[in-house]
Amino acid sequence: MKKGILLIIVIVFISCSNLKKNASTSKKQINTTVAESTIFTCPQDGSCKIEMIKNKNLLIRKDDLNGIYYQTKDDERFSIIKFTYTKGTPVNIQDANYSEEVIFQIQNDISELNLTDSELQNSKILFGKHCFCKDEAGYYAIEKGNLNFHRKNNCNTLKLKFQVNTTSQKITTINAVF
Repeated sequence: MKKGILLIIVIVFISCSNLKKNASTSKKQINTTVAESTIFTCPQDGSCKIEMIKNKNLLIRKDDLNGIYYQTKDDERFSIIKFTYTKGTPVNIQDANYSEEVIFQIQNDISELNLTDSELQNSKILFGKHCFCKDEAGYYAIEKGNLNFHRKNNCNTLKLKFQVNTTSQKITTINAVF
């Protein structure tokens, strides 16, 4: 009986230490910068944030129903910029969460990037809408707009004006310094 209890305690201890090890390992692998940032175009009814995920490649995939999703892969040549708008919602209402995001990839060695309509179609840039809204939630390719990105002395400036024709959107312009 004592051996059984001792065995259970040892198993629990080993599995807990592995969980801690995995958690610390996953934290080390994510290299995200959300440094001092100023976002000039955030709706007043929510909050916005911008983050740069360094040394990651953006892989855009399609599922069996032709829906778009993305994955990331370690790659020292690229970084991912992710802008997220989260609408403020009352705590007592279920299924009222609403957020939009724009995610795109840049090369680490560039200091300037200027893309317009047709160039956006050939780049890795997505608009995501996350809500309890039938037939609208999901990721969409951004095919129309202007993207200007400048990097100087570790200061990044992003100006993006875009339109997604296949769904409604609250965010159409992003002006940020980070």
